[in-house]
Amino acid sequence: MIGIAVLILLGAHLLILISILLSKTVSKDILTSESFTLSKVSVLVAARNESDNIGRCMEALVALNYPAGLIQVLIGDDDSSDNTGQIIEEYAAKYPQIRKINIRPGSGNLRAKANVLAQLADMASGDYIFITDADCAVGTEWIRTMLPRLQGKSIVLTGTTITADHSTFFTGWQCCDWLYLCRLLNFFSRNFGPVSAIGNNMSFRRADYEAIGGYANVPFSVTEDFALTKAFAAQGIPMEQLFRPEAVVISEPCLTMPEFLHQRRRWISGGWGMPWIIIGLMMIYTSFLPALVCLAFTQFGYLCLPVLLFKLILDLIILRQSSQKTDVPLPSSQYLYSLYSMWINFRLIVYSFTQRQVIWKGRKFS
Repeated sequence: MIGIAVLILLGAHLLILISILLSKTVSKDILTSESFTLSKVSVLVAARNESDNIGRCMEALVALNYPAGLIQVLIGDDDSSDNTGQIIEEYAAKYPQIRKINIRPGSGNLRAKANVLAQLADMASGDYIFITDADCAVGTEWIRTMLPRLQGKSIVLTGTTITADHSTFFTGWQCCDWLYLCRLLNFFSRNFGPVSAIGNNMSFRRADYEAIGGYANVPFSVTEDFALTKAFAAQGIPMEQLFRPEAVVISEPCLTMPEFLHQRRRWISGGWGMPWIIIGLMMIYTSFLPALVCLAFTQFGYLCLPVLLFKLILDLIILRQSSQKTDVPLPSSQYLYSLYSMWINFRLIVYSFTQRQVIWKGRKFS
């Protein structure tokens, strides 16, 4: 009985992968960059101790292929102890569309990044709000690609985020990981309803944000992007994802394993608020390694290698397909990504049960 149950679990995992592989990623009715109205947009960036990254972020924002007079860039300095604020001020003095905002302490629903974004949104004058992170670089066509879809209807729009550092196996695998996770997000949101917009690559209409009461009316979560997506969904505003090159944002990778585990622990803590069907599917997805180990000790142990090889092939095809759709180059470590993914997913499960606190930018949350 145990062997049959494990086989069913592994079969369900492989079925999810096949479904992802066969699923569509881009709607055919996405508007082209020529068919939209130039509108005032506000870009919000939360920054806390980002002196190593904020310059790259602002260079990308001033390079956007969009009229500078129609862009308002609001960067919130969240009590940085390094020279993040000074760097922002230097860019603000040079580029009139950039403005530095010193963030006031928050409480209640308005804490951590949600507090920063809430204060920035209150100062936004654009009809459309775009959000990215201080350690990210947007593409030149980012706004021109996202805006047409926003002008069509009320939605929360998110793009695809990756890392581009392939210098080590660890950073290369993170590039694969981001791309693969975005593909999972695309699949789940298209087939099972809104999951979560990506907080460093999302946009929505300011009128819709104000209609739900903003972050002040959204229960606090360390995954503020998921909480906001959920609040929008409660008001009938769906989420869509653009899985295409122009909507790609490049983030910095985690350089150490503890930093990586802290990041993913924060994501997992917010994920428990997803619909139960998505939680169930994600549990099936992440349980592959322990299920495979269990299979080895049953009468079906001889199937371990074929099942593993089938998964490795499916994972690699999904990665390659996703890379082609987004023009994201894959690292040479792509061939070992599936093995890394199985190991890191299991380690995250263990870490989540042993590490109860969530750490974000040096701040701890229970």
